[in-house]
Amino acid sequence: MKKKLTRAEKSNLDSKVTLAAAVSDRVQIHGIRLLSCNCLLISQMEKGKHHIELSDKVETRVEQETGFIHVCPRFRLRAFPDQNAENEPSLVIEAVFSLSYKVQNLTGLTRENFDCFGRMNGIYNAWPYWREFVQNVTARMGLPSLTLPVFRVAPAQRRGTQSERRRKAFAATTGRKQSKKSGT
Repeated sequence: MKKKLTRAEKSNLDSKVTLAAAVSDRVQIHGIRLLSCNCLLISQMEKGKHHIELSDKVETRVEQETGFIHVCPRFRLRAFPDQNAENEPSLVIEAVFSLSYKVQNLTGLTRENFDCFGRMNGIYNAWPYWREFVQNVTARMGLPSLTLPVFRVAPAQRRGTQSERRRKAFAATTGRKQSKKSGT
């Protein structure tokens, strides 16, 4: 069930969107590439439900001289055989992407503008690549392919940590009936 935003949450979200929009109105995406990845099947995944934990972190760098913004989202997926995330995960998949944006004019933009832009646009633009990467890698590892949920924007006060929000968003997917072939 969706929780209604409080006035303060709505104001905070509006502020962040406004800060990000000041940058997004001036940029063109120049390129997206995979910088690094790591896939590790720690233990044989048993059939049944698995608890999936997703997390992300974003770094944003601005090149004033060239007018480029580089956003590097770092994604991580961990799968646990039960709801106890204190156990060692059965599966870990990590990837770092680099998104380059060319900015026409940097005048009036602040570090806060760029950080909000990276958190909103950078993650949003990289999420389909992350979803495809996870689906492809799980299939190549001999596991049933895993489709991550769509990216959802939520204000920081409501979502808790990025990891917590994505974990909750994925709970419905992991709770579905598994096919006979499925092990995750």
